Amino acid sequence: MYLYVLDKELNILGIVEKITSLVWTQRKYEPGEFAMLLSASKENIELLRIGRIVIRSDDESREAAEILYINIKKGVNGAETLEVTGKFLTSIFADRLVPQKEYGAATAAEIMRRVVDENCISAADVARNYPGLVLGGVTVRENEAAVEYANEPYISVLDILTEIAQATENGYTVTVDMENKQYKFNVYGGADRTAGGQSPVIFSIDAGNVTEQEYTQSDESRKTRVWITDESGTLSAVGGGDGFGLKEIYADLSGIKQGEMTVEEYAAALAEQGQIVLAQNAAVINFTSKINPIAGGYKYGSDYFLGDKVTCVNLDWGITVGAYITTTETAYEAGQKNITLTLGNDLPTLSDKMTKRR
Repeated sequence: MYLYVLDKELNILGIVEKITSLVWTQRKYEPGEFAMLLSASKENIELLRIGRIVIRSDDESREAAEILYINIKKGVNGAETLEVTGKFLTSIFADRLVPQKEYGAATAAEIMRRVVDENCISAADVARNYPGLVLGGVTVRENEAAVEYANEPYISVLDILTEIAQATENGYTVTVDMENKQYKFNVYGGADRTAGGQSPVIFSIDAGNVTEQEYTQSDESRKTRVWITDESGTLSAVGGGDGFGLKEIYADLSGIKQGEMTVEEYAAALAEQGQIVLAQNAAVINFTSKINPIAGGYKYGSDYFLGDKVTCVNLDWGITVGAYITTTETAYEAGQKNITLTLGNDLPTLSDKMTKRR
């Protein structure tokens, strides 16, 4: 494995082969990140600069990341190290804000593509467009339902993509077409590879294809009903439950204006936003498995992918979980390659909780 290093125009500037350690973390619903340590040679310092693009040679999808941080350090033993970190290119969507817009009845993939196209590719203010960015592929599950969606005013494109992705279990990437020098925005749903389906992928310590497992279940942040206010201050509820099973939250959606929507369309858009709030405050079930790289018969990138639905089993715990792979962490160190999968969602941080409460 080595890294391609490119400029923003996608010209190859060089490759990096001698890497002390690399952790490459890809996420389904939000931008991933990478962290790398290597020698602080003159060649590495010259090549690995802020703003340059890096791509893994063994990643056929060509998902791209941008260098955002560099640290050069000389230790007491005289050894000089270079630390390089960054985020995947979906992070650029945090830099584009969206006025309120109604998207009518459309699938999640259609809305996500329109948001990116109208604000990052074909924006009337051409300064907002990213050079070389185009709409790429769509590989979503069959029979995706249409939804009514209207965003709150002046949130980022990234916030919209993350909201819709989490609510509909779709993922998105920005990949690089080096031949045509294009950045491609892609939306994907993930294949069902759970036990009993076609081409199942099952991870279990008993099967020998997992070396470590960790299971977390949390109801701390779960909400079942959201009270919302519209632009007129009218209060309504989305969701349900009763007794101990009823857990309420409030969301001020008065920033979403009816505009040219009919009464029915406006109500549907508010209800969809309410469902997004509930999806952001769902119960957490998280199953992390460290994959045995030399056993099990499954190869990441050919037998299963980020976003696929697979099965994880621990017979001793009596736990079987079929869920989407939401995070993959690929670590390279001392000639070893290790892959850790996370099924389900991570526990929300304090920052996440504050953001969700708006």
